[in-house]
Parts: sequence; C-alpha cells; structure tokens
Amino acid sequence: MSSEKLPHFRGGLVLNTCRICEGKIKYPSSLSPDAKDIIHRLCQVDPTRRLGNLRGGAQDVKNHPWFRDIDFDKLYRRELVAPLSPTLSGPGDTRNFDYYEDEAVRKSTSEGSVVKKHDHMFAGF
Repeated sequence: MSSEKLPHFRGGLVLNTCRICEGKIKYPSSLSPDAKDIIHRLCQVDPTRRLGNLRGGAQDVKNHPWFRDIDFDKLYRRELVAPLSPTLSGPGDTRNFDYYEDEAVRKSTSEGSVVKKHDHMFAGF
C-alpha cells in the first residue's frame, strides 16, 4: 500500500515465497528507508530477530520510525481520519479492487523442487 503498487510476482507465487523465506526481497525504489526497514524487520524468518517478537513486544513496532507521526492514543479512541477513504456504492462494491481472470490449477510435476527445500518452515501450518 505504501508504494501504491501490487507486488510483482516475477517467476510465480512459489518462487516468490521462496525468495521471501530466503530474505531476497526487492523493494520498490519509491519506498522510504523507514518503510523498507519495518517490512524487513517484520518479515524476519527467525522469530528471535523479528520486530514485535523481541523484549519490547508490540511497543517496539509502535516505536519504529515509520510510525513516528501516528498518535496511538488517538488511533485507539478512533479519533484519526483515515488517509484514504474509498467511495462505495454499497457493501458489495468491488470497484476498488483489480479484476483477475481465474487461472487453471496446475500441479507441480518436479520432484525435489525448490518448494520442498522450505517445507520445514511451514510444518504444522
């Protein structure tokens, strides 16, 4: 949302999931250094290094520079004005969402694929 662009899935969803698991994320140049930093720190694969999962907990997230202009007390009291408020014609209005054609389901035929390399990260998921 910060870049106002959808993620570019070069190589497909599975390959991109693997890139994320390996920490190989390319950020749009339009993202601020603070936005890149908070995304990087929230997406840490190792939970012992993940922002919000450290000693300070949620307060660490709230104290991150990306949130410097947020008054969390006003947010809690619902006193903040949303930066974007889309116009809706009713509860079922989907005009603000992109339309995608349904894709045929494809079953992977490769044994020992790159997906299996990361299966342990999703055990019990």
